[in-house]
Amino acid sequence: AIVEHTVVTALIDITERKRAEEEIQKYSEKKTVLLREVNHRVKNNLSAIISMLHREEDRAVAENLESYLPVLKELSSRVLGLSTVHSLLSEGGWEPLNLDLLSNKVIEAALQTIPLSKRVSHTVTPSEAQVNSNQAHHLALVINELTTNVVKHAIADRNNSVVTVSIKLVEND
Repeated sequence: AIVEHTVVTALIDITERKRAEEEIQKYSEKKTVLLREVNHRVKNNLSAIISMLHREEDRAVAENLESYLPVLKELSSRVLGLSTVHSLLSEGGWEPLNLDLLSNKVIEAALQTIPLSKRVSHTVTPSEAQVNSNQAHHLALVINELTTNVVKHAIADRNNSVVTVSIKLVEND
C-alpha cells in the first residue's frame, strides 16, 4: 500500500509539473506574439509619421512655404533615426546593440535626406562597445543630429564629404 501511494503521488506530481510547463510554454508563446505585434505596430506608426511629414513637405512646396521645409526635413530625419533604432532593437530581441552597428545604421538613415547632387560617405570604426535600448535611443538622436549638421553645413559648398566616427572605449579611473 505504501508503494502504491508513492507511485500515485509521483504520478500526480509529474502530471502537475507537466501541466505547469505547458502553461508556461503557452504564456511564453503568447508573450512572443504580443511583442512581435507591438513592435510591428510601432514600426508602422513611425513609418506613418514619416509619410505624414513628407506629405507636409510636398504641401509646403506647393503652397510656397519653403521656410517650413528645414523643420519638416529635420523632424522626418529624427523619426527615421528612431525607427531605425527600434528596428535594430526589435530584430535583436531588445538585447544591447553594438555601438558601431547603431552608428552605421543611423548615419545611413540620416544620409537618405541629402540632395541627389551631393555625395556623403561614412566610416565607423569597429567596436565591441554595446549600448542598451535606452542609451541606443538617446545616442540615435545625437548621431542623427550630428549627421544632419554635416548635411546642412559641411556639404553646402561642396559635392563630396565623408563622415567619420571613431569609437574608443575609455576606462573609468
